[in-house]
Amino acid sequence: VSKSKTISTLLKIVWVDWGLMLKIIAKIIGTKHDREMKIIQPVIDQINKLEDRFKAYSESELKSMTSQFKERVAKGESLDSLLPEAFAMCRESSRRCLGMRHYDVQLIGGHVLQRGHFRNAYG
Repeated sequence: VSKSKTISTLLKIVWVDWGLMLKIIAKIIGTKHDREMKIIQPVIDQINKLEDRFKAYSESELKSMTSQFKERVAKGESLDSLLPEAFAMCRESSRRCLGMRHYDVQLIGGHVLQRGHFRNAYG
């Protein structure tokens, strides 16, 4: 058996084992996507829970929410803590004005953008 053939066979075995190892690690600690979704999904769940509350608001109540948000930010409240309410308000406003409701995946995209984690979808 030639030396190069032996090395080639060893490299193939190591490569297969490396791929298997990466799959096992991903199963244990999760992929980057899985870890990100563990952070984002609870926020999306909060937005969904607020939906009925915002549906009950009148138009004037919805309009006043913007100034309420500005006041809360001026008092030192973080944007992250306002995010579920702001997104729920946006979703309800869109439903009333455009007749279209944001899907959860669109809320996820908005949350990712708000956190500053974005990528160009085209490359």
